[in-house]
Amino acid sequence: MTGKIPMLQLYRLEVGKLVRRASFAAGALLFAAIAVMIYAGRVDLFGRKLYLVDEDGTLLHGREALRLEQELADRYGGALTDDKLKEIAQLAHWNERQRETFEQYGSQIGYPYIYYLISCYFLRKNSITVRTGSLESRSVTSIELSDDSAIPLRRIADVFPDSVLPMRLAYSLPWSGMLESMILNLLGLGLLMFFIVVPAFSEERMHKMNALLFTSKLGKKKCFLAKAAAAYSLGIVFAVAVILLHVLVTFAFFGDDGLSGSIQIADMYSEYQDLPYVKTVGGAILDAAVFYTADVMFAVSISLLGSVLAPNLLMGIVLSAVLWAAPAVVIFLKSVSEQVRLLAPAAHLTGFSSVLSMPEVTIFSVTIPYSYAAAGILLLLSGLILMFAAGSYRRITGE
Repeated sequence: MTGKIPMLQLYRLEVGKLVRRASFAAGALLFAAIAVMIYAGRVDLFGRKLYLVDEDGTLLHGREALRLEQELADRYGGALTDDKLKEIAQLAHWNERQRETFEQYGSQIGYPYIYYLISCYFLRKNSITVRTGSLESRSVTSIELSDDSAIPLRRIADVFPDSVLPMRLAYSLPWSGMLESMILNLLGLGLLMFFIVVPAFSEERMHKMNALLFTSKLGKKKCFLAKAAAAYSLGIVFAVAVILLHVLVTFAFFGDDGLSGSIQIADMYSEYQDLPYVKTVGGAILDAAVFYTADVMFAVSISLLGSVLAPNLLMGIVLSAVLWAAPAVVIFLKSVSEQVRLLAPAAHLTGFSSVLSMPEVTIFSVTIPYSYAAAGILLLLSGLILMFAAGSYRRITGE
């Protein structure tokens, strides 16, 4: 038991050294500020850009408009059918009081979220006259029809394959926005790891601390393991914090009803429309959390290797960035399958829909989503990179 105490103390020392650096505080604060802006740009917590008219002709804005949207989504939520599409489409028919309010406030007024979904996916746009709403947050096609007009809709089976049916409708817009924000912030966290982790070895080499630190009774191996453990710990803590904050804030404002909606119709931008199998918004969030956390761990491993190989801090950051981007060369090779291309970290910048669209993987008679298999491969590669970094460190320090 006593043999483990120095290692634990050394681990705490290395964690303290990483978090006490000025670069850590500056990077963490900058990352937090950018993360908040990204989230606020994708999830409208207070309905700042939302203007709706209720059945009495009252103009609603902010949280009141959000509540109306959520009530309508709850009213029509559940399994999506062709008959339900027709019911929702009737929301396009404003009564006299609603029209009076529209004439007073103009195109500032929008339609409820669920109607915009119908217009995005199921409306036959070429068969009627359309107008584009001027709302910043909802610049999508909507329609103007007289009360006796029939709204031309496509059947669900004409838009989506049988493999994704039955689809479920829920108030998923906030959760869909949260998913995109979480992905972007986890990608940014991976890049932040370069600045947090690289000083672990390169800065001490730059300040000639190697001889003092690595010839002590604790030994070079323990020092390397302590630094690596500290780096991975920070990466995991940051990743879990990003995921939990996204989930908890969204849940506090909107509840969990939107998690049960089909990801294919979760928002108005059709990013996941081509997903070929049943997947809920909650399932997509879980897949993304696993996949991009593995991405962060891969970035930590690359940073450790860059830190070991580089003679100074700046070179360590540059080398880490180059090593992180290097696998992107497979993106341009025609002979490489899409499954392999999507393992390159740089390929993850293009969006998560490509990863989710990949077929499931069967390993030893167990079928798992491609995102889980890819995450496992990234973690395996992270382990191999760590082993190479340890070997390089031993050669450089002459152990």
